[in-house]
Amino acid sequence: MRHPLDGPEGSRLARTRWFSALSAVHVAVATWSAIERDWFTIWAMWALMLGYLIAVITPGGCAPT
Repeated sequence: MRHPLDGPEGSRLARTRWFSALSAVHVAVATWSAIERDWFTIWAMWALMLGYLIAVITPGGCAPT
């Protein structure tokens, strides 16, 4: 099954999903300034970022090469 972000078959875009990595980094860094200085919020943000990282990387790891 092809991923919606893949380009036309045979193109370089079809073989990489790193274009979405920049947007993933932007979301993670942009939310960093919203962290308050209490430990619950800090650990909750780390857990959310770890879950987001896994969600972004997992589809790429399952893609055929």
